[in-house]
Amino acid sequence: MIATCRTPEKAAALSKLKSSAKRALYVVKLQVDDFDSICALLKAIAPILGENGLDYLFNIAGIVSKQPHFVSRNTD
Repeated sequence: MIATCRTPEKAAALSKLKSSAKRALYVVKLQVDDFDSICALLKAIAPILGENGLDYLFNIAGIVSKQPHFVSRNTD
């Protein structure tokens, strides 16, 4: 399982949960309204997911913004 948050080093509840999850929980930095952060997330979770990829995505939080939607751009 992968959990995301803005500042993992300050996420005390996630750290506590991770320590009890016996290596089944990864906490990764993500700022959902920052395209570069989203690209960094993809690179950070690739080794975690390996060739299996992502089976399910649960978004239990979100944002509402009047900004234009993200557009795809080459990140290589």
